[in-house]
Amino acid sequence: MRIIDLTLELEDGTATHPAHPRCVVIEFARHAFTAPRFQPPCQGFASRILMFSDHIGTHVDAPFHYFPDRGTIESVPLEQLVGPAVWLDLSDKPADQPITPAMLDAACAKAGTTVEPGDILLFRAWPGHHADDGFMRCAGFNGAAAEWAVAKGIKALGCDLATPDDPRDMTRPVHLTLLGRDILIMEHIMHLETVPAHRFQFVGVPLRIKGATGSPIRAMAILQ
Repeated sequence: MRIIDLTLELEDGTATHPAHPRCVVIEFARHAFTAPRFQPPCQGFASRILMFSDHIGTHVDAPFHYFPDRGTIESVPLEQLVGPAVWLDLSDKPADQPITPAMLDAACAKAGTTVEPGDILLFRAWPGHHADDGFMRCAGFNGAAAEWAVAKGIKALGCDLATPDDPRDMTRPVHLTLLGRDILIMEHIMHLETVPAHRFQFVGVPLRIKGATGSPIRAMAILQ
């Protein structure tokens, strides 16, 4: 078994969307400070205070993120974020061009795969690094592509972008189409280009935080 980490590493100062605060990491306890409480060979313990948005880094959106009458993250079925996945490469498109159903069909053909009911669909749309200029303006799906994904019967969608929508479209058709049907959305899924197979098992479960609108996840591809 081989596991490929698809998660963005967080550190003090990490920022992944201008609408959300940066990650803050504060040293709380040092080994040297806590060591006097213990006896050798124990050298004490260390701990950190972490402060960040529930949409920091590689994360999943709960339906409540866009629907005030829907579930928050603790109610999300974990089964939706574990299971068969397929990833599609659309990173050769112009950054400002939204992804269409025809482009998804072509990406499936290029990958030699299909999107099946119950799949977790992941896509890569940006060819560079997430901190590169232009990343935040890279377009994801248009509304028709979101309907294409729904028709395929996916249970979750993940992307390397900060949003699976076209950031210029403030109606947010992808978020509304998917979360409105309890199809979960993951953002900042990294390193998909390092996964050698387009079909694999995926795991990306959230923290159990009551009332949260999303949660960081540790996303991974599992290859047999």
